[in-house]
Amino acid sequence: MTQTSFLGDKPVGRIGFGAMQLAGPGVFGPPRDPDAARAVLRRAIELGVDHIDTSQYYGPDVVNDLIRETLHPYPENLKLVTKVGARRDETGAWLPALSPAELRQGIEDNLRALRVERMDLVNLRVIGEHGGELPFGEVGELVGRSTHLMLRYHNRPEATSELIWRSPDGLEYLRTGDLGTIDPDGWVTIRGRKKDMIKSGGLNVFPADIEPVLLAHEAVGECAVVGVPDPKWGETPVGFVVLSDGQAAGTGAIQEWVNERVEKTQRLRDVVIVSELPRNSIGKVIKGELRDQYGGTPVRSHRL
Repeated sequence: MTQTSFLGDKPVGRIGFGAMQLAGPGVFGPPRDPDAARAVLRRAIELGVDHIDTSQYYGPDVVNDLIRETLHPYPENLKLVTKVGARRDETGAWLPALSPAELRQGIEDNLRALRVERMDLVNLRVIGEHGGELPFGEVGELVGRSTHLMLRYHNRPEATSELIWRSPDGLEYLRTGDLGTIDPDGWVTIRGRKKDMIKSGGLNVFPADIEPVLLAHEAVGECAVVGVPDPKWGETPVGFVVLSDGQAAGTGAIQEWVNERVEKTQRLRDVVIVSELPRNSIGKVIKGELRDQYGGTPVRSHRL
C-alpha cells in the first residue's frame, strides 16, 4: 500500500465499479474508455482499496472481464462482490426481471468472468414488524450478515443503531429495507421496499404485485403504484402511468382493466397519467414525489 484515502478520520477501502455505459453528466461510473477504466482499477489497488463492488448486470459492457484482465491474479486481501438481478439495456431502461434459472446462470457467468477461486457467503434472514425471525415463505424485512457489508454510518451512531438487527445469539445483521420471502431452498423473492408498502384495511399491499398487471395494459409504457391516505382504509393504491408512444387511453378504462385482474385489496383508487416518472440519478422511481404530487387530489374512499 502506497497511500490511504480518508473520509474524515476513517480510511476508505471500498469502491463500486459498474455501469460504464451510464457514466456521464450526473451519473458516476467507471470511464467509458476501457484503458481509462483499467487505470482507475490499478490506481485503486495502489491506494489500498481492498473491496470492489462490481455490477455486470447494468448493461452490455463487460465490466467483470475488464476487472479480471486488469487485476487477476487478485491481491490476497481483495474482496470482489458481484451481483445479478436487475438489468438495463443500452439506453438505461430497465429490462424484465430474470427467472430463477437465469439468475443461477448469471451467477455462474459472473464467477467465470471474474475467475473467482473463493466465495464468501451472505447470511440472510427475514424478520417481522416486531423484530422476530419469520419462517420460510412469510413476508418480512430482509436482514443480512457478511464480511463485505458496511459496518456503520460515518459519525451517525443513532442511524447505525436503527440499521442493526441483533439475532437471539447476539450476531449483528444489517436491515436492508427490502421486503421479501426466503423459501426452503434458499431462493429470495423481493416484494418491494418496506417504505413503499401500503397498509390498507389492516392488510399489507405490495406495489410490486400490482405494477406488473398495470404494465401489462397495452397503453401503458411505464408505471408506478404508491399508497395515498384514505379516511376509511388508512391507505389505498394509486397508479401513475406513462402512456406508450402512439397510445391513448382514459384513466377510468385503465383503472377498470387493472381492477378486474387484481385482488380486492389491490384495486386502484385512481390512475394518473403523467408525462414521465420522477427518477433519481440511477433510474429508480422516486415514489415520495408521486405521493406528494397526489396530495392535492380530492380523496374519495371506496373499494370496488
